[in-house]
Amino acid sequence: MNNSPNPTITMSNLGKRGRFGNQVFQYALLKIYTSDYSLGLATGRWVGQLLFGHQDPPVTQVFPRLMTRLPWRWPAIVQM
Repeated sequence: MNNSPNPTITMSNLGKRGRFGNQVFQYALLKIYTSDYSLGLATGRWVGQLLFGHQDPPVTQVFPRLMTRLPWRWPAIVQM
């Protein structure tokens, strides 16, 4: 259970999908989104933590996966 005062956005697969440039864009989007909506952020381990010194807490809760088929693309995995 998350004990933080704010709701938290998580991305456990950060650093596992896409190359480094794509991972930086994923992280930037997460930081902007969490800043705009006053949310906490928890991420899986990724090289940006070492290179940029980010100290986001680790993901501590496993969420169920929901498979969905987007009308214009291949099936996507969405964590709810």
